[in-house]
This record gives sequence, C-alpha cells and structure tokens, in this order.
Amino acid sequence: MAESSMRYPVGVRQLEQGLELFVPSVNNKTQLVDSYETAQSKAMELLDSHFSELADLGQLPPEPMSLDVLINTNSQNIVWLLVEVNLEPYLGRSSKVNVTLPNLLRKQIDDTVSRSFNYKDRSDFIQTAAINELSGAKLIPHYDGLIIKQGDIQIYISNKEEFKFRTSLNLGLKSRSVVIELLWLSITLPYEYLPQIEEFAGVTLEELKRRWEEKESSEHN
Repeated sequence: MAESSMRYPVGVRQLEQGLELFVPSVNNKTQLVDSYETAQSKAMELLDSHFSELADLGQLPPEPMSLDVLINTNSQNIVWLLVEVNLEPYLGRSSKVNVTLPNLLRKQIDDTVSRSFNYKDRSDFIQTAAINELSGAKLIPHYDGLIIKQGDIQIYISNKEEFKFRTSLNLGLKSRSVVIELLWLSITLPYEYLPQIEEFAGVTLEELKRRWEEKESSEHN
C-alpha cells in the first residue's frame, strides 16, 4: 500500500437496469456503471470529489468503513471492491515540525512501526494517529443498541456479544480513552463514554478485570 493511503470499500450490485455502484464513504452515493472495471474508476472519482470538498471545509477524509461490518449489514448479492486512495492531496501541504515524545512512548511507536506493514516510519505513524484522533468518533445510544459515528461512517451495534471494550492510556497526553473492538475493527472513543458502554454491555470494566484476574489465578493453580 502506498504511503499515507487507505483502502475504501465500495459495493457493486446487479439491478434490472444494470450494475449499480454505491460508495459508503460518500454518504452511500449510488451510480449506474457499465462494468466492474468502470465501477472502480468511477468510485475513485466520487471519493476524490468528496475528499476535495472536505479539504476545502478544513475537514479530514473519513476512516474507511470495516469491510466485515458492511458485509454483515448488507444483502449478499453485492460484490465488494477495495479502492486505494492516496490521502496526501487532501491533507494540505506538508511541513516539518519538531515533536517531543517521552522515551517510552517513542519506543512503543518504533516497535509498532517495525512490526507492522501499515506504517512507513515514525512520522507516518504519528500522522495516521493524528488523523484518527481528529476524526472525532462519537457514541450515540439508539433503542437497544449503540451507534458509533465517525465522519460519514455509522456503525450500529445491537448484539452485546459482538464487541469487546477496554480502556487505553495515552502516555503522551496522560489521558485515558475507551477502545471498542468489533470484529477486526478498533475504535477509540473519549473516556467519558465508558458509563454508557458499561450500561449497554451489562457489565462494568472493573467486573471484567476481576473475572480476568480470577481466570488467570485459576489457570496458575
């Protein structure tokens, strides 16, 4: 994958009048296309136009939606394609800045970069982390479930068994956040949402920790 690029899933389905393309990251915009090859190039045009509009408004491109979530929440007669988009043109001009990091945090970043193919170097990791942080994920209670909204993406969680949650400590800012893990998707939310998440899950984080400690203790005895 190219530096500072992301893969955005787009769907193609067969209708009576032909193939229809729809792009979740562009407000589920739809358009008739002639072929799957045309669908991919047309999706790129729609994403480019949408991201350019966001850049003019001073907003970052949204995170790609989870392909697993899309497959599980849409009909099965859809062919999913991944369109790789270089995000550099939508982030503004690059400038060199000096960043002061605690040694432990810097080591954790470097270790992650060395183990992952998702980041080219430390700067790429910090840029990706900044994009994720500024995307502004929000949690909204909805009937008997939760809606996680991040940019143009909305994920609805109705099954309590579908997700796990934990807290994360930001060593640099010395602040905590809540991390929801749904399938292979991981979403970071402000710590203030913890009570709502615990209420939906029917269990507190302290109770989960106690269960884990009891399990660890029993396995070692």
